Amino acid sequence: CVFSREIVDQNREADLDVLRMFDPNKLDLLVFTSYAVALPNVSHPDHIPDDYFMGGERRLNIDLAKSAVKKVADRLNMPVERAAHAILAAVNSSMTDGITEITTKMGHDVRDFSLLVFGGAGPIHGAFLADALRIGEVIVPRFAATFSAWSMFTLDIGREYARSYVIPAEIASLEIINRLYQDMTSEALGEFEVLGIPREEVTITKSAEMRYMMQYHDVEVAGLPDRDLTPEDLAEVVKTFHRRHEELYTYCMPSFPVQLRNLRIIAKAKGAKMVMKEIAAGTEDASGALKRKRPCFFNDGYVETPIYDDVKLKSGNVIAGPAVIEHVTTSVVIPKGFHCLVDKYGNYSIRR
Repeated sequence: CVFSREIVDQNREADLDVLRMFDPNKLDLLVFTSYAVALPNVSHPDHIPDDYFMGGERRLNIDLAKSAVKKVADRLNMPVERAAHAILAAVNSSMTDGITEITTKMGHDVRDFSLLVFGGAGPIHGAFLADALRIGEVIVPRFAATFSAWSMFTLDIGREYARSYVIPAEIASLEIINRLYQDMTSEALGEFEVLGIPREEVTITKSAEMRYMMQYHDVEVAGLPDRDLTPEDLAEVVKTFHRRHEELYTYCMPSFPVQLRNLRIIAKAKGAKMVMKEIAAGTEDASGALKRKRPCFFNDGYVETPIYDDVKLKSGNVIAGPAVIEHVTTSVVIPKGFHCLVDKYGNYSIRR
């Protein structure tokens, strides 16, 4: 994982070591990673700048990128620029299909949501995906390229534990059940103690996995009491299983025997709270962050496109597309018809 210099400036050399392992002059770059560089003009590539990769520490080889895409262009009998744009369109189409499939299966309409994009490539594709899916807003975190790693520092510290106990629920031993939960709890507290986390800061959540006898679908019943279970508790767990089974599979069989499968606990402690530093306030005028202009290839061909420096942007700045915001580890592409608002933490909200 390569951290951007805004996160850990003092460790910048170590953070960029991963990228330094690769010599762009000796790589026949993969087509997928080349298309955004291979949309050429007189002196600079398109959405990804050759002279600002890793903040300018490593210059990209446009000729190798074009050579990689040319292998596709020749087979399609089209110019390199059009082939690169076709690859971009195909990649975007694949991602929109995946988003639609997942959300539809869950019963959601993507138009009801904002699209959060991150990683090095996410901000390049985000607005194009939103346009195809008719999503109203794209959110780009300030540290998009390292968002997954950054977010790990804000997560709760958690451990999961499980013990198998396969037996019909009606003859299950509460003594065994309570002992297994106690064993897992003791194991969890011991591990958190090693981490320097006291007992009072640890939250224990118990659950049980169950299924109908001779069936294949396990259902997890969560929210068990944080104490030794009683016969009444176990009876309530079985009732909850029937309700959950109906919610998940549209039917339940209250008269059918239920089998206990696994006992589980999740032990958690609150992670450290991270406070985002606010950036300087400004007006809607973003001209102070304009670093240059260059032709960029969009749907209708090349467009003279403003290029903005992310470090110089201020809260409240508004950028109208077409435009590109250059970061050390990513590029934020704002197509024609979209505008981007910078919030007080340096995040971007891109809308039509």
